[in-house]
Amino acid sequence: QPTFSSLFCTNFSPSDDQSLGIKSLIKKQEHQLSNIKDEVERLKKSLTEMERCQAEAEGLLMNLHATLSPIKRMPPEIMSEIFERCLLPKDCPDWVFKGRSDEAPLLLGRVCSSWRRISRATPQLWRDIHLNICDGRYSDELRIDTLPVLQTWLKHSGALPLNLAI
Repeated sequence: QPTFSSLFCTNFSPSDDQSLGIKSLIKKQEHQLSNIKDEVERLKKSLTEMERCQAEAEGLLMNLHATLSPIKRMPPEIMSEIFERCLLPKDCPDWVFKGRSDEAPLLLGRVCSSWRRISRATPQLWRDIHLNICDGRYSDELRIDTLPVLQTWLKHSGALPLNLAI
């Protein structure tokens, strides 16, 4: 196979024989490039599939580790005690229910189904509610939503008396 690299940097026109050789090399190079592109596509698809398998394996591994988590072996009674410690003291002036679910006891029920079950079955979490419905900072929408909040607290406080501060 003759080398034509010396023609790359000149203005000389190749001879007829050289042109035939160059055309033959062009066909070979195009075929080789096509094969390389096909292989790159195959490898990209394979990589995508391997990344999907990796993510699936990582998810399974994370779930398996979570299954052995010590908190899963914690008795519900202990979890209830821990949940009660998450509440601010009822004499704390900073705690006012703002209609959001990012505070205990509502937050505890958003973690997972077992925590939701435990929090709903722990009436001590629901015995105190502090609502500030007269403050100008709270909208009419929040005042309208107060009834369902009270109903939730009444339902989950069970036989315990509900301490309501307005």
